[in-house]
Amino acid sequence: MLREDIYEQVRRMDFNRTEPETLSQLVTGAIRIGDEIKGDYVRLRQLTDDVLKLLKREGILKTERITEKELALRSSKSASASDGSFQSVGGADGIWYVPISVALVVFEKGISGTPKVRVGAHIQKIDERKHPNVGSTMEMSMLYAETGILKDWARDCPDGTVHFIDGPAMDPPRLTEKEYIIFRTEAIRECLRKNILVLGCAKKLLGNFLKEHMENVLRDFEKDQLSQFASDAHLIYHVFTKASVQSQTGVYTKPLEVLNTYPLYKLYKNAGLDIYFMYFQREPRSKPFRVDIPVEAGTRVNTEELGDQVALVLSAWSYPGYDLPIPIIIAHDKCNIRKGCADVLYSEIITRAASNDPFD
Repeated sequence: MLREDIYEQVRRMDFNRTEPETLSQLVTGAIRIGDEIKGDYVRLRQLTDDVLKLLKREGILKTERITEKELALRSSKSASASDGSFQSVGGADGIWYVPISVALVVFEKGISGTPKVRVGAHIQKIDERKHPNVGSTMEMSMLYAETGILKDWARDCPDGTVHFIDGPAMDPPRLTEKEYIIFRTEAIRECLRKNILVLGCAKKLLGNFLKEHMENVLRDFEKDQLSQFASDAHLIYHVFTKASVQSQTGVYTKPLEVLNTYPLYKLYKNAGLDIYFMYFQREPRSKPFRVDIPVEAGTRVNTEELGDQVALVLSAWSYPGYDLPIPIIIAHDKCNIRKGCADVLYSEIITRAASNDPFD
């Protein structure tokens, strides 16, 4: 029996064991909610058509027109990616042990070559009494390590390389610690000085970057249509699905600069970076993601050319069945610390620390 069939039998058994009166009311509620959602789908289907036309009219939505020759040429050039990971274990007496790992993957000879991998890992001890916000402290430690490996790579990286970051350029989106922002900005700027194209690829479509841009150029009734979508994620999933199914190609938006209404962006801009964003979907069956494109502050950008360049790079370094470029997938796998691994490390720490004394 297939695993899915076993799970289905277990679910049905749990369903049938539920009290009949309770079950009757829950089923009635499920039917009602299903009918409501069906009505929402019909409404959103029409809205998607309308907003898709708006995005095309404003020149924001693009479909790929890339040749095999262009893909082959782009994928033959060097590329790299970086990522970081951490886990937390312990907590006894307020002491936490945090395994942290960062990875750098380098394709020196293009996508057909064997990638080189650099990994750095250590275990950090965090005292909860000194750092009450333990989760934030853990994350910051990982981010400093991740930015550090990028800064080191900027020194050794050959000119003209493409570098992928697993996550947004402004990472994390909620952090406004000035020291860290300067450190991260300087690492990215060192890459840009060597003509390295840095692309932050964010799987989670957080924020309303595109919606807020569109609201500045649309008429009132068009703004009402746009407001039916709760967020950029809601908008992009609907519009890209419709556009990619129609064209059977990749789709992307023209790069736009992040608005100064975001307090975090002001800090990055003041530190010397302008950041553009675009959304990209390689094919109808893949998931769209946001791409952050940092440039030196004050740089004049031809957004049409930049968008086409980035779309070509993302397509050249992507593979069917994967949403993100291959270098990011490899970097994530190489640095990923699983919970079970962290538990075993903690067990080793405790075993080593213990003695034969009954008190211990």
